[in-house]
Amino acid sequence: MSEYTDLIKQIPLDPRPDLPIFSNILELYYSKRGSKILPSWSDFIITDFIGWHANMALSEKEGGDFRFRIFGTGFADLFGSDFTGKRLCESMAAGHTEACKAHFVNLVQEKHIGWVKGNLPIEGRDFLPFEVIDLPLQDDNGEVTKFLHFISV
Repeated sequence: MSEYTDLIKQIPLDPRPDLPIFSNILELYYSKRGSKILPSWSDFIITDFIGWHANMALSEKEGGDFRFRIFGTGFADLFGSDFTGKRLCESMAAGHTEACKAHFVNLVQEKHIGWVKGNLPIEGRDFLPFEVIDLPLQDDNGEVTKFLHFISV
């Protein structure tokens, strides 16, 4: 955890987690699993995410980290920068890179859902509460190679 996060958790896929703020995204995610352990990016179409586009990101495994391929404007507004094309752990505050990497290593190895909850300092305002869910996606070999990320503030 960091000075901005109250909770960093890796959640098993079953039973389906009860995260009310992400209930419709979880319903979509679980509907795409079918008989597979995890859905693949190709199981989704962009219109599946109507209402969430701004608060959605997609990262793809690259070496020991993930690189953002999509970084919605809601994420960019919250982080104060567009991280499209940048490494996931670069989006973390200084000193939090190792905790970020450890979190995603656990999510990949265990094929778990990630959940982060906390408060971010926003210049000129009080802290802004946020929640992020990280949903693993598998490739044709059943390996986690991508994550869908959704943020709620």
